[in-house]
Amino acid sequence: GAGVVVVVPFREQLPLQHRGEQLARFLPHMQRFLCGLEVPARVLVVEQNQDGRKFNRGQLLNVGFTLAEQLLPLSAFIMHDVDLLPSDEMQKVYERPPPQGCAVHLASVWPKYSYANFIGGVLSFRPEEFKRINGYPNNYWGWGLEDDQLGLRMAHHGLRTLRVRVGSYED
Repeated sequence: GAGVVVVVPFREQLPLQHRGEQLARFLPHMQRFLCGLEVPARVLVVEQNQDGRKFNRGQLLNVGFTLAEQLLPLSAFIMHDVDLLPSDEMQKVYERPPPQGCAVHLASVWPKYSYANFIGGVLSFRPEEFKRINGYPNNYWGWGLEDDQLGLRMAHHGLRTLRVRVGSYED
């Protein structure tokens, strides 16, 4: 049956942040976490090379979505920052596809990401809804604003954001 692909945009950010260390914690945590789901699930890390340009999270997630569709039939596509580790009580919301016409902001349980209209960190889409809004813009380099633009695309297409209230994240 259809399953879930968790797509992680990644780039080492030394000396600012040790993203490689975060990835080394994330992968075994998510492997264990996803084994508890009742649907097929995979993690897909999409890495930007050290090309001298700023990080392009949106473009990486768009590429990740295309690759995720090739991995397995999708019921849900989850965009996931590498520094957030979900608690086990979140397994049910990870395995369930969002309701029709909605995306689910999973990271809304994390206090840092709980303010109105913010949809960054961890966000789940039905694949057909992500296609309908044409994904992220590809022209946002550096941190920020790509989530705001995604939110505008969602609003333009009448896609609502649901916020999760069960579970937590460790960072």
